[in-house]
Amino acid sequence: MKTCGGTIGVFLLVKKCGLVLLHHDNGCFMSAPYLDQHGEVDLGLKRGRPLFLNQGRYEEMRRLVLTQKIPVFIARKIDQSFDIGGWVSL
Repeated sequence: MKTCGGTIGVFLLVKKCGLVLLHHDNGCFMSAPYLDQHGEVDLGLKRGRPLFLNQGRYEEMRRLVLTQKIPVFIARKIDQSFDIGGWVSL
């Protein structure tokens, strides 16, 4: 990854219909910009319906890459998933 894109990588998981975003030793998953005819994501391709490229989702992903905001996006995703117990444990 370091020889091609530096420390940032974006990979499409075709069989899972998802994206992997990487920065240094951190990373996160994101749904791919493909939706079915009802506008729903089919993670893991379990429903077997044809998927179509959603232009809005594609532009969002494209904007993340071109403005170099992938490290910020990954950091926010990690912070969202990290739970220290909330107000109850304070």
